[in-house]
Amino acid sequence: MHAAAPDRLLALPEWLASPTGQPAGLRWHVLPCPQGVEPTWWQSAEVVTLAERWPTCWIGQREDLAPAADTIPPCQPNEVAESHTQPPDGHGPRWTAGTWYLRPPARPNTAHTASRQRALRLLELVHADADLHELEAAFREDAALSYQLLRLVNSAAFGARREITSYGQAILMMGRQPLKRWLHLLVFAAGDDDARSAMLQMDVALRARGMEALAQDAGLDRVGQDLAFMAGMLSRLDVLFGQPLPELLRPLAIGDDLRDALLAPDQTAHPVGALLRTWQAVEARALDNVTRHWPAWGMEGPRFQACILAACHWTLDLIGAGAGRERCAG
Repeated sequence: MHAAAPDRLLALPEWLASPTGQPAGLRWHVLPCPQGVEPTWWQSAEVVTLAERWPTCWIGQREDLAPAADTIPPCQPNEVAESHTQPPDGHGPRWTAGTWYLRPPARPNTAHTASRQRALRLLELVHADADLHELEAAFREDAALSYQLLRLVNSAAFGARREITSYGQAILMMGRQPLKRWLHLLVFAAGDDDARSAMLQMDVALRARGMEALAQDAGLDRVGQDLAFMAGMLSRLDVLFGQPLPELLRPLAIGDDLRDALLAPDQTAHPVGALLRTWQAVEARALDNVTRHWPAWGMEGPRFQACILAACHWTLDLIGAGAGRERCAG
């Protein structure tokens, strides 16, 4: 007689906003899942480290699957407001959950829209393998983009600080593929006039890196992993600009596999379409759809959960630490 298998769980992430609409916390949705991880997962170093670097709570119906309260506390109802239409007004509880930042822009700011359009134009050039002089000229047209480029090249991610004598040199130092990734994310950046911007950046960064991590674990090659990352980024362009996605993708020189995965993820044979649908299910906490493609990928719960956790850490490394300075004030 075999002992009963231990109850298992899947923990799905949701970013929480501060009263001013800035990224401020992480809520784990704890769902019973026979193919998931054992409750001892909460004691792993990666989970504990994430909870130490970013305010974290959990929500779920099964306390026996939840972490110890001294590691990650349960979300208190009076601490979290839910909104799917309006951004926080500055006077609510500690956190705001919901999809309010995925609403179309109400009143596009002309300056920020123009800056995003220039970043989108740069993306077109990079996807079309434009030569260095074309890229350098495009950066010269936007002081904000130029500043961000120079700041990034001089960051710790690119080694020691060094003298940069031209935008072309900065582009060469960065490399085409890192430049393409950075521009994808930069398209979503804006100033204070767009209340959605900070949370939308966190959302799209987590989606892109999560899809890439799943692609790697599922055995896709480097090209497939890059396609998964780009699909995660580009899939939110319609939300950002408030325009149909096919219209926004038309000027981008992307391959048919990526275009089909973005516009018809259920109909394409390319695995990136399934990866996009899987991550959308993660965001919707739709467990059946989350696990739907696991058998085809040879995926197991612990590896899937590890991909999610790695994507959370990556997102915080990239933008969370700077975006969430005010999180410690509450």
